[in-house]
Amino acid sequence: MSLWTLLARRAQDPKCAVRRSAVTALSALGTVSVPPAGPTASLLAQRAADSSRAVRRAALAALGSFASREGGAWSRAWVVAAWPRACDTEASVAAQVLSDFTTIVIDRVLSNFQDDTLWQLIEDADQPSSDMGKYMQKICALLAKEKKLPRKLVTNLEHAITKTSRRGPWILLAYVAPYCAEHITHKPVAD
Repeated sequence: MSLWTLLARRAQDPKCAVRRSAVTALSALGTVSVPPAGPTASLLAQRAADSSRAVRRAALAALGSFASREGGAWSRAWVVAAWPRACDTEASVAAQVLSDFTTIVIDRVLSNFQDDTLWQLIEDADQPSSDMGKYMQKICALLAKEKKLPRKLVTNLEHAITKTSRRGPWILLAYVAPYCAEHITHKPVAD
């Protein structure tokens, strides 16, 4: 039996402390070698909705870490599991979501506004049949409240809109605009 398998079993233990330790160990093991997203991402997504605050926070931290390093399926799993937790009643869980959103989305826009994988992630999340848009709106509102939506974010979104044919920059700007309208400078965007 592999260490991943053993930890995955422990992450489903009835005891909260065992689940938290297993999820934390999965995250730590992931610093050496990130597993394929499949079953491990599903398990962490389940634990992100755990009844224990500590388990939820550990699972979100692991998902965020894997998503920021690996992208792809890990990023999609992170969106589905983490974004709804922005509304979590436990402040530390919501704070983990905001921190990871800043790292995975905002920092990527700030460093490379032509990142097609990021725009695809945003486009996939913002589907009419999904609540993810509602969660993205909540995340942007919370970040604005904490004054963590930098002016350069709007500038880079405007550049991305003019330089790419992707919908992703428009989508993200639509969620950020209510909190940063004074920073929108391009006439086509402002109209």
